[in-house]
Amino acid sequence: LSSPYFRAALLPRPRSKGIGGGWRAGKSMIMACDVQLDVSVLPPDREARYWGIMPSYKTPPKEMEYLAAWNKQTGLLTKASFPDEKAVRLELLGGRIIIETRTAQDPEGIASDACDGIFMSEAGQMPESVFVQAQGRLMDRRGWLDFGGTLEDAEGHPRWIWLERKLQEYMDTPDEEHQAFS
Repeated sequence: LSSPYFRAALLPRPRSKGIGGGWRAGKSMIMACDVQLDVSVLPPDREARYWGIMPSYKTPPKEMEYLAAWNKQTGLLTKASFPDEKAVRLELLGGRIIIETRTAQDPEGIASDACDGIFMSEAGQMPESVFVQAQGRLMDRRGWLDFGGTLEDAEGHPRWIWLERKLQEYMDTPDEEHQAFS
């Protein structure tokens, strides 16, 4: 949290935020922090829903691990479910706040509930249609979308060029609606 690069990417709260970088650069931490910041300012009577979209359920949900640990420490975590290769679900404040994962391999699963915030982990391993679907889930509640990914990939994962183009677009023309950070 002490890095000026980390703070520069964390503090802006645009409706759509892109986060690119190398391995272990803090992208997952920033996306988890965005959820946690949102939860911390919710009115006491408000229910909220957040999604983390992963390329597949095999993708380790690092953001969800951070959120579970932080909310357990603060006493907000009511229930956590981390099944192998299935959706992860966190319930905070007796179920008033739900944070769960979705997979890009199931586009119909992304087309259901309205959300207050969505983060796309390793978005470059997903087609751009998932980004568009996620934006549609946010319209009812005027929610926010974080999308991040590793820009260099030596592990042979399939990559979609839309992420790099969107990050560059957001970096070249930032405004209060969209920004990107590397």
